[in-house]
Amino acid sequence: HRYDSPSAKVNAKKELFGQGKTVRDPNTGAELLSKKQEAKLKYGAKDWTAHLAETDHKVPVQRVHQKYKNDPWISDADIREVTNDPDNLQVISRQQNNAKRAKTNEEFYDNVEYLEDKGIKLSAKAREKAIKVGEKAQQDIDRKMLGRKISNIGKEFHNAGLQGAYNAGAMTTAFSATNNIVAVIKGEVTPEEALKNVAKDTLTSASAGYVLTGSTAVIARSLSNSSSPFIRSLVKSNVPGQVVSAVMATGGTIMKYCKGEINTRECIVELGQTGVSICATGYAMAVGQAIIPIPFVGAAVGAMVGAAMSGGLWRDLQ
Repeated sequence: HRYDSPSAKVNAKKELFGQGKTVRDPNTGAELLSKKQEAKLKYGAKDWTAHLAETDHKVPVQRVHQKYKNDPWISDADIREVTNDPDNLQVISRQQNNAKRAKTNEEFYDNVEYLEDKGIKLSAKAREKAIKVGEKAQQDIDRKMLGRKISNIGKEFHNAGLQGAYNAGAMTTAFSATNNIVAVIKGEVTPEEALKNVAKDTLTSASAGYVLTGSTAVIARSLSNSSSPFIRSLVKSNVPGQVVSAVMATGGTIMKYCKGEINTRECIVELGQTGVSICATGYAMAVGQAIIPIPFVGAAVGAMVGAAMSGGLWRDLQ
């Protein structure tokens, strides 16, 4: 009931009978009528079910749901829409539809004894054709589900990536602006060079934030239905996101250490300073943005204050 669409089945039937032609069962060739009263009147109490038209799912709703229910990239709406797509609907007799239930075309039409028990007479050729129709419908559903899956992954990546780009860009703008203002005051760079540096740093960080955050969101959601409770707990705790944040924050220091540009002591000191700076500046950015509700400006002011605080705090800790 959750995934079935009565309206889609009614529309499929109306469209077929609206063509003004005699409607026949695709498997038996028997004439089909749209109303029960008409079928009973014309074919009698014994044979009317073989001539009353009903809409059947070529691939049963239950089977589609079972196959895709645990896919983190397929939603309930996707299952409902694809299952009730006109390509998966076919008008057959009530006699066949009632007997088929949640069976696939192959399970139903390949079981000769069951068909005979239900009084359904089909030629070998008709049964083979019906089975191929079911196989084609399954292929269509798999293809459409793959398209939905790719689309959903793309949307998740983009939406998460935009947020990541915004956050990374805002933080980098604040840090870079602070550093370049100090450099201008010291006479190390001109104001024009400082602006270029901030713009370059922000663009680079925002781009990296977009890709890394988008990728992390996709990986986390893909692992959300993992059979491992440990993996699921990591995802719920946002561990993948924390790992990415840590790498972005400390990657430069680690790279310098690996290249031999700084020694072990300098690496440890710099990592410690980064951690203190991120904690202090992160809170200060939030406060600054709340006080000055202008995108990036409030965060930048807050970051400058936070950076100054963290610098003093780190010197005291040393």
